[in-house]
Amino acid sequence: MKFHELTKSDPLFYDPNTDVSYLRDSVRSLKNMDDEILRVDKMYRKSETGKHRDVFPDDWRLWPDEFLSTLPSVHEATVSFLDRQTRENAQTLLQEYENTVENYSKAIKLQAQAMETVLARSPERKQKKILFLGSATTPKIVLNDFLLIRKNAQALEEEVKQRKECLYKGECSTKERTNDADVNKDNILVIPYKPLSEDMLGIEKDKVAVFGPYYAATDCFGFTETGGTYSYPFYVVGRPSKNGEKGILNLMFTNTKYYRDYRKVPDQPVAKIWLKRGITIRPHPGLSDYLCTDLRYMPELFMKYLKETQEITEISQKNKLATLPYLIQRTITYSGFLIYDLMNTKKSYDPLYLLINRSAYSLYFGTFSSSIWRIADMPTFLLKEDFTDISLRNGYTRYENLIAEGLSIEELKKLNSLPRVNEVYREEFFGTSSGQISPELDF
Repeated sequence: MKFHELTKSDPLFYDPNTDVSYLRDSVRSLKNMDDEILRVDKMYRKSETGKHRDVFPDDWRLWPDEFLSTLPSVHEATVSFLDRQTRENAQTLLQEYENTVENYSKAIKLQAQAMETVLARSPERKQKKILFLGSATTPKIVLNDFLLIRKNAQALEEEVKQRKECLYKGECSTKERTNDADVNKDNILVIPYKPLSEDMLGIEKDKVAVFGPYYAATDCFGFTETGGTYSYPFYVVGRPSKNGEKGILNLMFTNTKYYRDYRKVPDQPVAKIWLKRGITIRPHPGLSDYLCTDLRYMPELFMKYLKETQEITEISQKNKLATLPYLIQRTITYSGFLIYDLMNTKKSYDPLYLLINRSAYSLYFGTFSSSIWRIADMPTFLLKEDFTDISLRNGYTRYENLIAEGLSIEELKKLNSLPRVNEVYREEFFGTSSGQISPELDF
C-alpha cells in the first residue's frame, strides 16, 4: 500500500490524462521518420571524407525513440497497478521502470558521445554561436546540458532502486517537488494581446478550431533590455479529428508572423528552389523545433489547451506528460523537410545541426516534466544574451518588418496561398505536386 501511495502521488513516466493510444501511434511515426532521415543521411555520409564521416556511434538516434516507445507500456502498467494493487502488478511496473530508465540512459549516453567526438575533432567549434530567432546557444552549452541529462538518468536509476526498497522492505519516502521546469518568474515582461487578423495569420476557420490566447514565457525569441524573459500570447490551432484519426494541434503567435526572405540568402540551396519559382518571401511557422533549444514553453501551451478542453488532474498539470503526443506530432510535421533537403543538397548534415538544432532534447528527455526530470538543476539551453537583430539578418523576418518595407496587408495575405513545402519538393524531385506520399512527409 505504501508503494501504491507513492506511485499515485509521485508517478514516474506517467500522466493519468495521457491518451496512450495516441502516444503509441505518435512514437511509432516518429521512429519511422527517424529511420528515414538517418537512412538518407548515412547514404551520403558514407561517400564523404573528413571529420564528419564516422562521428555517430552505433545505435545513435536523432530522437530517443526507444525510450519514448517504452512510455505507453509504463502507462498501462501504472494503470493496472493503481487499479489492482497486487504483487504481480507491482513487479511488472518496476520492470517497466527499469526498461525505461535503461533506454533513457542509453539514448543520452549516445548523444553525449557523439557531441564529444565532434568537439574532440574540431575543438574550435565549442564556442561557435548557433543562432535562433533572437536567441543562441553553443556546442559547449549543449554538451553540458547532455551531461546534466546523464546526471538525471542516474537520478532515475536511483529512484527505481528506492521504489524497489519501498515495495519489498516498506522503506518509502516521498519528496516535495516544485515545478523546476518553469522559467524564472521574477523578471518577466508580458506582451499585450494585440492579434493580427485570422486571415492574415492564415487561419482557415472552416478547417481548424482556434483556442486561446494562452500565455507562455520563453527566451527563444530574445531577451528584454534588462535580460528578462518575454511572455507571449499564442494560439493553439487544431485540425479536427476525422475517420478515427487524431487531429493535429499546432502553435501560433497571435501578434506577429514570421517569414523566410530568400532575397537575403539567395545562395542557400532551399532558397534556390523557391527563387526559381519566383517566390522571394514565404510564411514560416517560426515555432519550429529547430529554432530553439529550450522548447519547454510548448508543453505549457498544450497543457493550457488540455485544461480548457478536458478535465485535467492536478498530477497532469504538474508533470505535463499528457502533452507528449502533441509535441511529437509537431516534430514530425517539421521534420520531413530534412529528407527532401538531403535529396536536394546530396550531402550529409553537419553533425552539430542534428545534435543541436534537430534533437529537441528539451522535450524528449523530459526536462519539462516532473515525472521524468528528478534533479534540481536545469539545463542552460541558451546564452543569456539578445540576438534578435543578428538572427533576423539570416533570412528570417517578421510581419512588422515587411509592412515597414512597404508590402501591403493584401500582398502578405496572398502569401498564405503559396504551395505547401512538400508540394514544391515533390515537383522539384518527382515532377509532380500530387501523388502518394508517406503521411510523415506530408507537410
